[in-house]
Amino acid sequence: MLRLKNDEYLVAVYGTLKRGYWNHSVMKEAGGEYVGDGITLDTGYLFNVGFPYWLPKKLADSLHLDIATEPKHLIVEVYKVKDLEPLDILEGYPTHYTRENTPVFLLEGDANVDSELKIKQVVMPLIYIPANFYPGCAELISDKLYKELTLVNPFANNKRYKIAATYWTEGIEPDLF
Repeated sequence: MLRLKNDEYLVAVYGTLKRGYWNHSVMKEAGGEYVGDGITLDTGYLFNVGFPYWLPKKLADSLHLDIATEPKHLIVEVYKVKDLEPLDILEGYPTHYTRENTPVFLLEGDANVDSELKIKQVVMPLIYIPANFYPGCAELISDKLYKELTLVNPFANNKRYKIAATYWTEGIEPDLF
């Protein structure tokens, strides 16, 4: 687990811990300071179980899941966090969710509004992923809830990359029954 010099952690969130959502107060309790929007370098699948589950492609592959849609990048909010304990309690770490460092493009701009975003840097925040995954209890939403984005890489002569990125939004009810 990577730690910043001042005993803080970078954490990427994609669900109810984001600004404007019902568990954001837990992020504040953890001493979370918003750093910016980001996009995961790795792709995966976003599921809805009443709250979001991000399943990186490498984890889905290791579970031999046959998912009939292309994996997508994930839009996240990145925070500097002083205390992981409030987040760990909310996420049920390590039983319900586990956490791992994952590469994220930190962006200039708002990934929820802008369609073209400039990469500021690559960071390695912690991200919470399911410790156990039961596909029969989850609805795949990354196949219908995504947007096309253009990433501009200033470190490669402003080369532009077109990507598909999924995201969590309020008001998604599981369609499991």
